Amino acid sequence: MVPKIIKIQNLIVSVKQGEQSKNIVDKVSLSIAENSIVGLVGGSGSGKTTIGLSIIRLLAAALKIDGGEILFEGYNLLTYSGSKMREIRGKKIGMVFQEPLYAFNPVFRVGEQINEVLRFHTRLDVNKRKAKVLELIDMVGLPYPDKIYENYPHQLSGGMRQRAMIAQAIATEPKLLIADEPTSNLDVTVQAKIIELFQDLNKKLNLSILLITHDLGVVSHLCDSIAVMTNGKIVETGKTDEVMRSPKDKYTEALLSCS
Repeated sequence: MVPKIIKIQNLIVSVKQGEQSKNIVDKVSLSIAENSIVGLVGGSGSGKTTIGLSIIRLLAAALKIDGGEILFEGYNLLTYSGSKMREIRGKKIGMVFQEPLYAFNPVFRVGEQINEVLRFHTRLDVNKRKAKVLELIDMVGLPYPDKIYENYPHQLSGGMRQRAMIAQAIATEPKLLIADEPTSNLDVTVQAKIIELFQDLNKKLNLSILLITHDLGVVSHLCDSIAVMTNGKIVETGKTDEVMRSPKDKYTEALLSCS
């Protein structure tokens, strides 16, 4: 059996509504095997992004984890202090956010922001950090790395910003990459290139990937397995081709009919 890089067990996340709380993630369990790509699929408001943010402990103040475990390399992330999570976040677990234009700081150059991850998490000197950033920019398929390094986020196209954010997320060669709707705002041609990039990184870096998306087309091309989520619960899991060919849950059938 392939070891699990992460194992979520009975995760509960609630949001405060007046005097009461509502579970937006309700006893969810999900595992990701080492070097695999898992698609977490569902509509808007299903709770899938909340799971990704729970893993890296970056939930909004209104949200609260009320139960369960998130086991990463055998250790429960929910027991870690804030300082310990800062060591894990960005170093062992990378995150690609849905809209890189807002995830990047607009007043700093792209290269400087990728460099900052290396400054915080490694002992590389100034010259080696810059060389590593240029290597990462090249690795994700961006042209003219020296120029990209000096560009501000707004000077890059949507697809280029997405690649730059992926470069930032893999800077320390993490064990797990969480990608939240990484292709949702891109045209079909750029989507295909981002899918190809993830496949390449999965093989080159032995990188496990949790792909959070509503797009079953992307999942069918990229993911080894799939978990379908609605109303805070996972309603179906399995190998991607098996679920796509013969869904067992009515919600999965509905998603497939809309794709």
